[in-house]
Amino acid sequence: MIRVGEMLRLPLFAEAEVIAGARGVDRYVCSVDVIEVPDAENWIIPDCFLFTTAYAFKDVPEALCRLIRAGVERRVSGFGIKLGRFIDDLPPEAYRIADESALPIVRLHRSTAYIPIIREVMSAIFDREAQMRSTSLRQDCLARLLYGTEPEKAAEELGSFGWEAHAPVRIVVLRAGGSAASWIRSALYEMFVSLGRDFLLTVRGEDIVFLLKSPPDEDPAPMLRRFRPDSGDMAFLIGAGESHGLSCGVRRSLYEARRTLDIVAALGCRSGVFRFRDCGILSCLDDHPAREEFLASLRSLLGPLSSFDREHNASLCETLKVFLECDRSCKEAAEILHIHRNTLRYRLSKIEELLPPGALTGYEAFLYRIALTFLALNH
Repeated sequence: MIRVGEMLRLPLFAEAEVIAGARGVDRYVCSVDVIEVPDAENWIIPDCFLFTTAYAFKDVPEALCRLIRAGVERRVSGFGIKLGRFIDDLPPEAYRIADESALPIVRLHRSTAYIPIIREVMSAIFDREAQMRSTSLRQDCLARLLYGTEPEKAAEELGSFGWEAHAPVRIVVLRAGGSAASWIRSALYEMFVSLGRDFLLTVRGEDIVFLLKSPPDEDPAPMLRRFRPDSGDMAFLIGAGESHGLSCGVRRSLYEARRTLDIVAALGCRSGVFRFRDCGILSCLDDHPAREEFLASLRSLLGPLSSFDREHNASLCETLKVFLECDRSCKEAAEILHIHRNTLRYRLSKIEELLPPGALTGYEAFLYRIALTFLALNH
């Protein structure tokens, strides 16, 4: 499949123009068809881009609107219409439907021939499908390299795709919740393609894992921070491991990227790009030989709040964590916790009652944030 926007960049579309539904040029095109019959709405299928001269609708403009509504319902890719042959313009209602539904309508030059344009579009689709089949094989190798029992064999197989065993690589992990995950994965994928980066990807649980060719002296942050999904206010976390040799260090880079995301999530970060080098000291503390004694002291520090939470089915620890992460902003903390500010103030007064004087300011507040963060990491 290709997107409508990619299709319109093919040479035979040089004189074509999107005249309605321009927001939908990221729709996928899996096939194309020509429709020149009055009951065309009975034959259309999803992800198909439809070409027409509108001859069948020249005397019944409302029938063309009916076809476009059917296209919206059947999730077609869009319409290519030759204006100036049998109809000079679309009915105003057709523009409205297309714009509201982000369904692209493309004006084709009146001399456009169907056979060459269909051949060119389908060739592009077949080329992309062949590329995707090759990509699928590489994704399987990557999954076995990262999670399988024979990583050396998987690394050797990747060598046949141009990934040398000792090539410097790094892992980048994307985490995005809900229905946005698939869209954000596609957008990040397309960014790497547009930058000409060599990469592979695989999916593991909530993690979308990218393998990038990346020398040790490259800072991945500037490139990754260019990623700005333009479809709403989407929250996502991206963690970058360090650069290691493909066969001997890729699993270490995966651990670093995932560990980075665990740490920043425990710190209350909900979106952004983070490097392991920025979080390494926290990871080292968490991996320290005296870790259990360290955690015991943190649990003791939070003991009064934890006991109150258990006994009253409350959430004072979570409240304090969010409040400190928000730089003591009641407004922001209340929004994140989905509670009224008066409820937050009541909880804070209870926290101050249970903790020693001055616990929510200065160095003491820093200690409590450290305690809450590390206990969240080890929850």
